[in-house]
Amino acid sequence: MDCNFLIPSALQNAIHGGNYKDIRAQVIFEAANGPTCPLIEPELARRGVVILPDILVNSGGVTVS
Repeated sequence: MDCNFLIPSALQNAIHGGNYKDIRAQVIFEAANGPTCPLIEPELARRGVVILPDILVNSGGVTVS
């Protein structure tokens, strides 16, 4: 499915070597802790996908808890 934003918010490493080629989002907002495998982040960047890291997107949960 084509989309502008992908917001993985539950599992660590939900985006990995076996499924990253299917991602057609322009921006990934990492709402979970480490949802994108670090090994494939450079490949997503080469494809023009912007990744907003979990430490920025998910910092509110840490601040409140």
